[in-house]
Amino acid sequence: MKLMADPLDWVVVQLDRDGGAVGAEETDADLETGDGAEIPSIGEDRWVPAVVVSTYDPERVTLEELRGGDEIHITDVTDDTITFRRTASARAWNQGEYIFLNMPAYGYALMIRKLEDVENLMAKVIGGMDGIPRYGGDGAPNELAVVPTDPVSMVVTVTAGAALIDNEAARLLVDTDTAALVAPVANDRIDLVQLVLGVEGEYDSVNVKAGVEDPAPEAPVVDDGALALATILLTTATTEIEEEDITDVRARL
Repeated sequence: MKLMADPLDWVVVQLDRDGGAVGAEETDADLETGDGAEIPSIGEDRWVPAVVVSTYDPERVTLEELRGGDEIHITDVTDDTITFRRTASARAWNQGEYIFLNMPAYGYALMIRKLEDVENLMAKVIGGMDGIPRYGGDGAPNELAVVPTDPVSMVVTVTAGAALIDNEAARLLVDTDTAALVAPVANDRIDLVQLVLGVEGEYDSVNVKAGVEDPAPEAPVVDDGALALATILLTTATTEIEEEDITDVRARL
């Protein structure tokens, strides 16, 4: 079943009219016979955005009804049964309600998948490792470098640059200051400055992972989905971070 003038905008399927209601906590639902074939193939770790709307005539559904519908992510379709994730609300659905699949958003998801493929291929061409690509005549030594602020303070600056993390491109668009570091209380400590790959729509970012105070301190292990940039040695007397306190640990590709 198609909706409106442009069949590429939406695909509409219907919940089983002879089935029971779908509870607010359920994540599977049966469709009318044959409607499962209307839903495009969904790859592993993918989903199709959809809206469940209580309407008698899907050809005349209003924008207000769509906005007031129950937004879901369809993650799988087997024959005429869908598996989905709840997003905003979690209401029970009545038998025969209509599900509107947003195909422009699905097409956008396909585009993102192709971009991910390009990132993965680029990473493999470079060597399949995490790190900062070298380029130019000097190898771009200032790419994602950790440097003191001017004037010096308990903050450090990470210069703009790009890297590969987990076969994905990460980028810091502008020079970025970290949060202020705090001097240890009893013993020395080594903190780690890392570039963190953004997930679920978040931008790539910088953070500082604090180490543990110890007479012989060690740097903390870099987090999953992050790239180590520099370690910073802090003593109980530290009031400002200077160049000699920073050790560059960037992996260069």
